[in-house]
Amino acid sequence: MQAVQTGKFLDRIPFAKVGHGQDPILIINCGQGFVMRPETARVANDADRMAGIMPDGRDFILLGYNPFPDELSIHSIADDVAAVEGA
Repeated sequence: MQAVQTGKFLDRIPFAKVGHGQDPILIINCGQGFVMRPETARVANDADRMAGIMPDGRDFILLGYNPFPDELSIHSIADDVAAVEGA
């Protein structure tokens, strides 16, 4: 298992990054999205599970949800992802 780095993009969106490559896959964490638990520990656990199904050595970033969105919608999630991509 590769190392898992956790943190928050834009000081509000939790993420877990697996690997250190320059071209990671960005995955929006939707497997348990209805739970809406934005803790980085939750995202790290989900990243562990995701790493188990990814090809060996494949880098990825698992992106969680904004815990306090102004609007709870697909559009607000898309706006957050766009902001992260631009960061």
